[in-house]
Amino acid sequence: MHSLALIAASLPLLAAAWDSKLCNNVGGCSTSTWRTQMPFRCPDGTRQNILETGRTLNAMSDGNYSVVTDRAEFPAACLNGPTPGAADTLAVVVSPNGQNNYYFLTGECTSEKLATTDCYIESDNRFQFHLCQVVDPTGGVCTLNTSAGKCESYGDVRKECVGWTPEQVEEPCTFNGEANNCR
Repeated sequence: MHSLALIAASLPLLAAAWDSKLCNNVGGCSTSTWRTQMPFRCPDGTRQNILETGRTLNAMSDGNYSVVTDRAEFPAACLNGPTPGAADTLAVVVSPNGQNNYYFLTGECTSEKLATTDCYIESDNRFQFHLCQVVDPTGGVCTLNTSAGKCESYGDVRKECVGWTPEQVEEPCTFNGEANNCR
């Protein structure tokens, strides 16, 4: 069971999901543009592993996010390059560890009434969401940890990582594009 969850969480998010909040609650389908294969380390000492980041992606795709209405409360720079445009929707999902995962949604509302909520049939109101930044509860910007090992990357979903603490030394994973040797 843990292996299946680990494999599923490690795969890029490709499926479109219905989001009833899009287009002033008309709804639409959203997909992710990028999924990290590395965990985050934050200045306050908290961490966010790959599976926890995956859960925030799932929350975004399901419409379980808060809209950020004040652009001043949204990060000015994004970790993966693209930044939100003037018409994009700004959003935040709070992780169980209290990190704010900031996302922005790009797309276009092309219909005011949709025939179905099936994202494999519906082609109107398509959106993509982008992970912009992960920020710890004190306001510190979290960074991707390229030298993380298996336990820091995946947490206690791996049996050998139950009870792991950051003080324990791990062999770093080898990250190569969308693949790493820690799966």
